[in-house]
Amino acid sequence: MKGAGESGVAGSLPSAMNAVVDAVATRGITHFDLPASPERIWAALHGKAV
Repeated sequence: MKGAGESGVAGSLPSAMNAVVDAVATRGITHFDLPASPERIWAALHGKAV
């Protein structure tokens, strides 16, 4: 049996991560690893390593 719906979401995760990096780029952040939880984004914005 072949998967039916997987190819339609293949680009969603990279697109979401690009949006996160674009949003925080004004603060000098050029790379962000998953998971992109609100707590991790907040910590990155305030210069704290998580």
